[in-house]
Amino acid sequence: MKPNHLVSIIIPAHNEANCIGLVLVQILKFVARCNLPLRWELLVVDNGSTDSTAAIARQHGVKVIRAPKLGYGEACWQGVQASRGEVLLFVDGDGAVAIDDSWNLLVALMQGADLAIGVRTYAEPGSMTTAQRFGNQLACTLMRTLWGYPVQDLGPLRAITRHAFDQLHMVDRDFGWTIEMQLSAYRAQLCVVEVPVRWRARLGGHSKIGGTVLGVLRAGRDIIGMLARFWWQQRRGVKPHLLLDQNQHHIFFLFFYF
Repeated sequence: MKPNHLVSIIIPAHNEANCIGLVLVQILKFVARCNLPLRWELLVVDNGSTDSTAAIARQHGVKVIRAPKLGYGEACWQGVQASRGEVLLFVDGDGAVAIDDSWNLLVALMQGADLAIGVRTYAEPGSMTTAQRFGNQLACTLMRTLWGYPVQDLGPLRAITRHAFDQLHMVDRDFGWTIEMQLSAYRAQLCVVEVPVRWRARLGGHSKIGGTVLGVLRAGRDIIGMLARFWWQQRRGVKPHLLLDQNQHHIFFLFFYF
């Protein structure tokens, strides 16, 4: 990343009317006081919301992208397609992230990293459910065990150069998005750094992953399925993006599980 590059802040949001206004205020304040020589664009990706998420975002003068097909990865993907920046900064729309900490991720990219992951080192009590913590640690442990990748967290706060992103050939369109990005980046031998960030309880509403039993099951399916897919393809010597589409790795989840 170079000075004067455009940073696209991509904010996936599904029914975040209780949070999105304050989140955007925090981001706009961060952008205004950030001392890095960068330019900015903000995009809220309305992922099939049935509340006033999109209307509130527009009231704050932010561009809204419609992504009616539900899926966390789908929202992120549509945001990337609509963005213009040389750098992509993904920030969830629930207010759990301390947006000022993204400064350190951007500095890491300016120092030569391709992908910077926010590791939730300083997590407030109650900011993550037991299921979220267990699933996150299980996935990271498997990545370290199976491939030796030094992964500590699948945190959604992340910054990546567009050049690096284009090399990943992202496939997943749901909760496997974050782990696929990290697995693909390591396999492509990109420079990946992990940066400690603060994490707090969401500003309102409920988590789309840890807030419901269905969300936990979907996330577990996608994450374990993605791990199984990469493991299987490594055994066959096939590049990950050449064999499966975003739905087929669910078959590998069943194979891996049983």
